[in-house]
Amino acid sequence: MLRRIERLFIEITLLADSATLVISFALAYWLRANLNFYGYVLPPFKHYVWVLSFILPTFIAWLTVFGLYRSDSLRQPLRLIGSIAKACLMGILTLLSLLYMTKNAFLSRFVVDTFALISVAALTFERLAMRALLNQRALQRRKRRRWEVLLVAEPHDAEAYLSLLRANPHWGVEVAAIVSPTQRVALGSVAAGGRGSERLIRRSVDWRQVLDNHVIDEVVTVSQWSSTGQLLDLQEACTERGLIFRMLVMMPRSRIGRYNVDDVGGGKYLISLETVPQDIGPLAMKRAMDVAGSLVGLLVCGIVYLWYARRLRRESPGPAFFKQERVGRNGRIFTVYKFRTMSLDAEQRLPQLLSRNEVNGLMFKMENDPRIVPCGRSLRRTHLDELPQFWNVLKGDMSIVGPRPPLAREVADYDCHHYRRLSMKPGLTGLFQINGHGAVEDFDGVVELDCAYIDNWSLRLDLELIFKTLLKVIRADGL
Repeated sequence: MLRRIERLFIEITLLADSATLVISFALAYWLRANLNFYGYVLPPFKHYVWVLSFILPTFIAWLTVFGLYRSDSLRQPLRLIGSIAKACLMGILTLLSLLYMTKNAFLSRFVVDTFALISVAALTFERLAMRALLNQRALQRRKRRRWEVLLVAEPHDAEAYLSLLRANPHWGVEVAAIVSPTQRVALGSVAAGGRGSERLIRRSVDWRQVLDNHVIDEVVTVSQWSSTGQLLDLQEACTERGLIFRMLVMMPRSRIGRYNVDDVGGGKYLISLETVPQDIGPLAMKRAMDVAGSLVGLLVCGIVYLWYARRLRRESPGPAFFKQERVGRNGRIFTVYKFRTMSLDAEQRLPQLLSRNEVNGLMFKMENDPRIVPCGRSLRRTHLDELPQFWNVLKGDMSIVGPRPPLAREVADYDCHHYRRLSMKPGLTGLFQINGHGAVEDFDGVVELDCAYIDNWSLRLDLELIFKTLLKVIRADGL
């Protein structure tokens, strides 16, 4: 039921947002047409309708990125308003970029600017109204006792379900009774936040009699108490009466990751503890960004090659490209490509420099590395030596954003907690590349940044890191 409720929430919200955006744009056009600035008469509205084909997908995509199509986004009004404002800001910037690329200069700037302001106010009003409506409907359902639940659990386990009801008041669920399978029955109305009256019954629980004595719409059990016999008996009693039977499974708490349940058929359910992102839609968008970005990156790489290869060969004869085996996702070995910025004997000279390593642990880093050729130093400052790695991104070995790909000799000395950084595709840039240079003094700090990226991954985070990387490239403040 919960997934169906969430799916219904998304569908209704999408329709409401689409209508709100269309009305906001029409209102912005109407204001400009009636104010008649500078004596300029706008073309008929039908000539502006095509702009909605840019507005709707752009704004809905950004609303999705900022998590505004999840029901829990309605819980905190201030955070909700902030997220809507940020999504609309990114939406209008994207819209202006698209309009610029299509060279539609005749479009009124007043209409676009007014639409930006109206859309923020309208979407905020829509979401707050939806929040108030859902809470009011849930309150009315509880008053009318429209959906009654029999909770079968020990008292210390019942709190797990009651806390869910408190966190999601829009479900409108009322707990009619809590039944302990160990012969203790708490009868009487029990609100989501209270215990109700309790009467002890020292006898074996007859599930059919308990169900006959209450007006019940569904039964929820906490599986921790249940033996197979008890569970089957209660399930059969619910089936006979056409009642919904649910089970709240109490899995061990995990410091990281989240659980997911898949119906694999035949009454079998696969419960997974997922410690890396698994949402198909956002991951598909991440891959699409990788492909598009790598095509642009390879074009820039070709231009830089024409300039750099000639200069490099003058300073250090040899190939312009450097290739090296790195460890990718979950231990996969792949060959990474870069512009060569060091002398040809760089690998042989490394053991002599290990004592001057500026990072404690399993990664070598040295700011004034004597192996770097002069033109390579300038290339590193602008991070342009990484451009050939866009080929790795296009092939799928890497992503634009992700943890730094380690060497096999580094991985060979990993401790157990280091391996988590290999659970996502490595990237050209990431939290370490943006925040780590000069601020991280040991390898554990690198791992901490990489794991923070994995635990908090979102398309929004990727876009922020790409933007910050472009700023670093422009400022040329690399190593």
